[in-house]
Amino acid sequence: MAIFIKQGDTLIEMTERRYDAESVLQQLLADHPNLLAGDVDSDQRKRLLLIQREMGVPSDADANSRWSLDHLFIDEDGVPVLVEVKRSSDTRIRREVVGQMLDYAANAASYWRIAALREAFESACEDAEIDPEETVRSHMAGDADVDRFWLEVDTNLRAGRLRLVFVADEIPPELRRIVEFLNEQMTRTDVLALEVRQYVAPGEDMITLVPRVIGQTQAARDVKRTTTGRVSRRWGESDVLATWSEHNAPDIASLVRRLYEFMRDEGARASWGTGALPSVNMWLGEREDATTNPIAIGMFSDNMCIWFDFVRGRRTDLENQRLATAMRSIPNVARYIQGLEQQDFGMHPGMKYTEVLASDLALAAWQEALKTGSAPAI
Repeated sequence: MAIFIKQGDTLIEMTERRYDAESVLQQLLADHPNLLAGDVDSDQRKRLLLIQREMGVPSDADANSRWSLDHLFIDEDGVPVLVEVKRSSDTRIRREVVGQMLDYAANAASYWRIAALREAFESACEDAEIDPEETVRSHMAGDADVDRFWLEVDTNLRAGRLRLVFVADEIPPELRRIVEFLNEQMTRTDVLALEVRQYVAPGEDMITLVPRVIGQTQAARDVKRTTTGRVSRRWGESDVLATWSEHNAPDIASLVRRLYEFMRDEGARASWGTGALPSVNMWLGEREDATTNPIAIGMFSDNMCIWFDFVRGRRTDLENQRLATAMRSIPNVARYIQGLEQQDFGMHPGMKYTEVLASDLALAAWQEALKTGSAPAI
């Protein structure tokens, strides 16, 4: 197939040419993430933030990288986008690449730590001499709360809300059928292929790229619309109170609400989620002066997190240890944070309300621990 471009009275014929190497197409995607939107309507496109090329993917809880993903992007809604690039001449593009990508997705959802992703992104920004927070803000949808953005990324990871994209200069029929099948069957994860054909003018002084998305069938759209319940709205207090009542027994919901109200009344800043279910991140102990000693608590429908990794850089080592000691005084919390110090305070385990907030005694322990942990820094 040829493409023609008209310049004045001249009609220039452009002919298709294969990429010289996979690295050429990989670099194009890194430099121009909007190519990944392909031929999707402009009102449905999502801005993409490149986290890292050759992103390590662990296969165990120790976070030791076993594989290397070509590109990790995150879209403006905090959904991780995993990209693998192959030339059509590579025979692995037919079946092997599918198993490879599913390995990456399964292990990324289980073992990627948000602190590691954030550190990888900030390191890349440092190398490029750009400000990471400003870069995130420029890519976000809605108002620019950087911590909320990373919270949404972690929430999506733990829920398996991902986008898997196979990229090539030509998508073979075998891969197309697999992608369409998987995208229709997988409700939380999008599985797509992107064909980026390259056309070159005589003299090679003009190149046209023609991206086309494959796999977004009407059946896939219908399945995801009816099963994911995805929303693009900001939740509020009434929403989180309602979801706690819907997903927990009345006595547990009451305790969760009382803990939330305690933090709110203590002056905690609420950062509301935008995911499929209402959520809130409560920031306690933030101050304008050097005594600031923040704690971040994520509260979801039926579980909660202590975001050690979100605050470890804003607390001294002594204060991080004081927070850990305080949290271990809460019934059943200690077992969730085993190895916290060995991970350099880089964990944020999800804890069921029924296990760590199931009695008035547990609520009192949370209140005391939060007061202790957020007290002015020594």
